[in-house]
Amino acid sequence: MKEQIKNEQIAPRYNLRLEDLRDWHRLKITCFKCRRESLIKPSVLRQRYSAHQRIMELEGKFKCGGCGNRYGNSVSVGRIKRD
Repeated sequence: MKEQIKNEQIAPRYNLRLEDLRDWHRLKITCFKCRRESLIKPSVLRQRYSAHQRIMELEGKFKCGGCGNRYGNSVSVGRIKRD
């Protein structure tokens, strides 16, 4: 079953860091070119990047799995919907 997320404003995007996110959060990456969307758990990113890494600084590091685009991709933060 595909996870559904609800958009959530935790902090201003320019100031949000990986350490601010919890297990129930998901990052939704949207490709600028083909509009493909992917969900990523913060714990996966913490394994690769510092917990102090700002989310906006990561935007240029994501590559679309569909078209290979790296430019202009956006990141939004949401949380898992609960019953």
